[in-house]
Amino acid sequence: MAAAADPEASQVEAQVGADDPVQAIEDALREFPADELIVVTRRDEEASFLEQDASAEAYERFGLPVSHLAV
Repeated sequence: MAAAADPEASQVEAQVGADDPVQAIEDALREFPADELIVVTRRDEEASFLEQDASAEAYERFGLPVSHLAV
């Protein structure tokens, strides 16, 4: 299992973006070049239509490794 952040990292940043998860990723990628994406959504039965398949769509659209966390 990979660590969520490098143990030597001194700082981790997070931001809230657009309601559409894939649009939020696109907006964030304009600010900095990511080498991996982490998509956090509600569980399947609670997810909105925008959250469903967000990680697969992000992978297809941006071609970066995607980790999906359902909470």
